Amino acid sequence: MFRPVRSFSSLSVFRVVKGVLLLSALALVISGSPLLRHGNSEATQAPKMGLDMIPSGNTYDSATNSMTVGGVDNCLTSQVGNNAQHNHTAQLVIDNVEDLVGWQTRMNYDGGRMRPASVNFSPFSDTNTGQGVSFVNLPLDSGIHRDLTTAASIPAQAAGPQTALIGSVYNGIQTFAVSPDTPVKPAPDDSSYSAPNGGVLAAVNLQVLAGQAGFPSLSIDLDDGNPNGPGSNVVVFTNSGSTTLNLAESDLGDGFHGEGISCLPLGSIPALPTTPPASNGESNAADSIDSGNITVIGPQQVNVSNLPQEAGTPGDQPVAEDPPLAPGPSAPPAGPSAGSRTGHARRRGKRRSSSPCRRVT
Repeated sequence: MFRPVRSFSSLSVFRVVKGVLLLSALALVISGSPLLRHGNSEATQAPKMGLDMIPSGNTYDSATNSMTVGGVDNCLTSQVGNNAQHNHTAQLVIDNVEDLVGWQTRMNYDGGRMRPASVNFSPFSDTNTGQGVSFVNLPLDSGIHRDLTTAASIPAQAAGPQTALIGSVYNGIQTFAVSPDTPVKPAPDDSSYSAPNGGVLAAVNLQVLAGQAGFPSLSIDLDDGNPNGPGSNVVVFTNSGSTTLNLAESDLGDGFHGEGISCLPLGSIPALPTTPPASNGESNAADSIDSGNITVIGPQQVNVSNLPQEAGTPGDQPVAEDPPLAPGPSAPPAGPSAGSRTGHARRRGKRRSSSPCRRVT
């Protein structure tokens, strides 16, 4: 779905900013449930995640509970430049993953040009159940979608290099049937949904700052954990419980935007100054704590701690303030699972879409 593209060598100067480590790598503590079976053959996982800058081809149909991802465009050209501050909505999409439980994405960008302003973790609506839907909770469990636990650490706008972290997991007992696959497995675990060519994880509202007309490479860099950790990853359900798969640079597709000029999937983000740029008096929720985590505990429980939230948009699922879900038995595994591989290649093998850049008015 994505093709390699060159990216920014200057991003190697990014450093971890204190207070932004809010969504640790969906760290796991695997329980020793006697119901878990071992020894089944494991699936070969090859997840790819990227920004679709022109998401008009991505759809959801309540009647069939099916999700379709069209051609993924990583480069958006606005035919007429808008020099005032304005927004564009992109969608974060995933492909080639089986038994997904949750995900997180690291985003690096220049906060003085284009930045993530907010995230809708349930960008579609199921009119039959009245629920918000993303790929994460697409399967039906006794006729309804699982609720989501979501988190977003997006710093206050400031010119210069910035970094953000977003993610979500589905709640409740983890099973193969409620952990979605795309494309479909040869022997599907569940027939309540369809996602044959990818899934939409979230809609990201991108804010273009004033004065960007004529700039061809406004960019959002999806990144691994170097230099800003934790990096992008997915959590999948396996024969042994849940496993985190860290995504390498080659598994991630950046997003680019040309404002009134042909979009170029290249760019240059200034080096991070010795002292991180001030937020011009705006408060940053990330400064109020040292760290925070979404933790998937074994195959049955999700805990959330210390996760300040961005103001949501309609359809967002806020982080629950209730006590953790009561532990419960895991359903016996009945299907293939994951292997993991952590990789890092600074901007080599970066992935992009197979579609050419398109112009929009």
